[in-house]
Amino acid sequence: MGTSKKNKYTIEEKLSIINQAKSESLHSLSNKYGIDRKTIRDWIKLEDTLKKQNDIHKFRIAGGGAKNDLCEEKEIELVQWILQNRKLDLPITTSVVISYLLKLEPKFKEKTNNALKIWCFRFLKKNNFVLRRASHIGQSLPSDYMNKITIFLKDIIDKRKILKIDNNNLQLIINVDETLIFFDAPFESTIDQKGVKQVNIKTSGYEKERISVIHFFRCKWYKIGSLNYF
Repeated sequence: MGTSKKNKYTIEEKLSIINQAKSESLHSLSNKYGIDRKTIRDWIKLEDTLKKQNDIHKFRIAGGGAKNDLCEEKEIELVQWILQNRKLDLPITTSVVISYLLKLEPKFKEKTNNALKIWCFRFLKKNNFVLRRASHIGQSLPSDYMNKITIFLKDIIDKRKILKIDNNNLQLIINVDETLIFFDAPFESTIDQKGVKQVNIKTSGYEKERISVIHFFRCKWYKIGSLNYF
């Protein structure tokens, strides 16, 4: 039977469990100590960092933890900065928030990346911010777009009646669609040697050049052809 689960483990205890994981399965260790397997995996990833700690009897890594060390005034400033950027429809990520936080309060640089992420998520929750998937990228739809769609559809129906286009000759209706294709889409990141001072990514020089492609389709999804122009 496994031992009762502890709420906290010292760095020394964590290192001991990590060492046992080299010869035992995570499942057996999880039952033995009452620790979730994911937690043990996270400790294994931090093995090198844990070994570098001066006081192995502490529970946290130096600089770790998620304590809120930001004064109320600066926290309000951070909230306002996020709101102002969102009003401009600028994307904000946790990395961007952390980057601004480090400029706002340099002492946060002493925290580990994991501690900064924990602080960031708690800050967002406290101030009613959540991660959202963009519903639309680009311009907003006009307020009267539904009315314009209704008028367009009515116009199509009226023209079908005038031209006597019924379900038997829908091929007379042609749809035209235009899209842009860029000549080059360079990568924004790449794998390179550690320690290099400059990382270049070669492009064709045409990453801002584009071509417009217009496709013609009949109503029954029969492609007529396409027209390309620069």
